[in-house]
Amino acid sequence: MKRYSFHAPLLAILATALSGCLEIETTTRVHPDGRLTRTVVVSGDKGDFSKMRMGLFGLDSGWTVVSDSALHEKDRKLTLQRDFEDAAAASQALAGVPLVRQGIALQLEKKFRWFTTLYRYEETWQRGYQFTRIPMSAYLSPEEIQMALAGDLKGPDSLLTEGEKRHRADLEKRGEEWFNRNSFEEIFQAILDGARSVNDPRLSPDTLLAARDRLLAACAGKFNPPLTVSDSLLGAFATALKNPALPRAIEAARPSLERYDRAVEFMEELQVPGYTVRVVMPGIITGTNGSSVEGNTVTWKDVKDHAFYEHYTMWAETSMVNWWAVVSTAIILAAIGALLVIGLVKKR
Repeated sequence: MKRYSFHAPLLAILATALSGCLEIETTTRVHPDGRLTRTVVVSGDKGDFSKMRMGLFGLDSGWTVVSDSALHEKDRKLTLQRDFEDAAAASQALAGVPLVRQGIALQLEKKFRWFTTLYRYEETWQRGYQFTRIPMSAYLSPEEIQMALAGDLKGPDSLLTEGEKRHRADLEKRGEEWFNRNSFEEIFQAILDGARSVNDPRLSPDTLLAARDRLLAACAGKFNPPLTVSDSLLGAFATALKNPALPRAIEAARPSLERYDRAVEFMEELQVPGYTVRVVMPGIITGTNGSSVEGNTVTWKDVKDHAFYEHYTMWAETSMVNWWAVVSTAIILAAIGALLVIGLVKKR
């Protein structure tokens, strides 16, 4: 089973053995009339190209296979494409499904300014992290959260000052505490609800609430699923609580515990080693939060890292010259000038 560690500089859950070796590049071409063409290139181990795994990224039967080739004996490269009438249609096709697919919402604003048309494209990825009972702000300050999201402390120790090293170590420690507490609260709340449903006087909700911190300490390092077939964490509950009614509460909590297992599995599936997003805009790029800009193409790197703990919005703005308006205006001005000249000539 995968073990997680909290890396504050990236604010990303990383597994020592990632679930698959897929790399995905998504390119959305914005047409002047508002249509979108989205191309997805998936490459990696052939074993990861299952129907279920491809569906995780919204790649269903609505996509056209442009090419499918073997890179090596074990590797494969698949290119898919899909046209959308507008951003709303794309958002509907890429909408999230709980514990099945991470949702993506697209927006495109178009403003006509006679000589130019302004475009603003936004692509928002829903948060991949499923446990949100304890806010990150309970362990990290707003400044530290932004610092970590921006990657200000990212990099090898040799490039950091002693103060930055200590700060990073402290952030990782508090981040690990926050992550473990969130995992615990999901399980604790499930068992608490189970105790309420069985209504056994030997295990009242108040008894569980009073033992909350003791149970958290007992569960340290035991949050790996599947809970429904492993006695490690649930055994820690039993050892710390020593209550004969606990098994009944756990059995009543089984549906919620199964959801916990599925949530962890879903988050593991989201761990793609490389996920790059690009957008090709009409006109000249005038503003963006992208990683790089080349011509009218904006690129965002490490999208899965950014969109794991928080919703992540990528945006780009462009200005496209309306040459028909320029030409029309020039013709009109030339015609007006010609009429004025003709009028002056006639007067003379």
